[in-house]
Amino acid sequence: MLLNRDISLVLSKWLHGEFEEALGYPRIVERTVPGSGRLTALAQILARENPPDVPPMGTVRDPDDRNVLGAAVALGADVIVSGDKDLLILDSFEGIPILSPRQFVDFIDELATSAP
Repeated sequence: MLLNRDISLVLSKWLHGEFEEALGYPRIVERTVPGSGRLTALAQILARENPPDVPPMGTVRDPDDRNVLGAAVALGADVIVSGDKDLLILDSFEGIPILSPRQFVDFIDELATSAP
C-alpha cells in the first residue's frame, strides 16, 4: 500500500534513521522476497520524505519514544504503527491510535471490506 501510495508514511528526520535501521532487522529482511526490490523501493520513498524535526513531548518509559509521539502529533498522523512495547501500552496518544503492525494490517483489511 505504501509503494502504491494508498497510504503515506510520515517520519521526522529522527524517525527516518530509526526506520532505516529497522529495515535491516533479520526478521524484516527474511520476509522480503529476493529480487522484489521492496526495500530499495521503500528506501526511495523514504528519501523523498522530509518532514520537519519536531520537539520531543509527552512522558513515556523510553525517552526516545517522545520523538515518535511528537512527530505523530506535529505531522498529523492518523495512526502510529510500532512494535515497541513502551508505545503499545499507551494504546493512543492525543487521539492517535497506537497499533502493532498486525493490528494495523487488520485495521486496513477491515477498512477495505467495509468500503462501498
